[in-house]
Amino acid sequence: MNPSIVDIWQNVGTRIGFYTKETVHKIPEAPGCYAWFIPLWMYSEDIDELLTAMNWLLVYDSKSDGWPHREALASFNWEELNIRLQRNAKQESDTQLKTKWDMVMGNEIQKAALSRALMEATIYTPPIYIGHTKNLKLRYEQHTSKRSAFRQRFDERIEEGKENNINLSLTVKDLLFACIQTSQEANENFNDKDLRLVVEQVLMRVCKPTFSLQ
Repeated sequence: MNPSIVDIWQNVGTRIGFYTKETVHKIPEAPGCYAWFIPLWMYSEDIDELLTAMNWLLVYDSKSDGWPHREALASFNWEELNIRLQRNAKQESDTQLKTKWDMVMGNEIQKAALSRALMEATIYTPPIYIGHTKNLKLRYEQHTSKRSAFRQRFDERIEEGKENNINLSLTVKDLLFACIQTSQEANENFNDKDLRLVVEQVLMRVCKPTFSLQ
């Protein structure tokens, strides 16, 4: 492996950042990769409600207008069969997890520790939108504006959730914006639009962000 590539890990901490609506002013005006994450707030003290709510957003499919489904027609000699498959946002805890969760909920100190641990672990969850841009701060502002297609899709999903008894008071501005500045040595190369597009498309195919369009 090229030693210069391995050396990236020695200083990546100086180029990576996690931002919320309170720290948006710190987002660098520089090229880099970015991703949006759903922060793992304690949306509910009921473990099943929490898992269902998170999965409601994570199973979104941008090509199905919200509900992840596909239809196909199977033709036989004298008849046809229409098939519809749909992904549902349902994931329940097992008895052991629910019991331990309820015990933690009954202890304010442990509850606070769990809440912090889950929030920090947000970066382990699948990103819901991902890309590369020549100006990270500008891209944040574009995605949080009312004209943003990403914001519109996200807002619509939140409203669909309320119709299905999943009440999440979230907007794009409530999400976690994570970005990694392109290394200084490579910055000038990312003025090339085709290069940025290749990076973005590779990332999307690897990370499979649910709210991104191919």
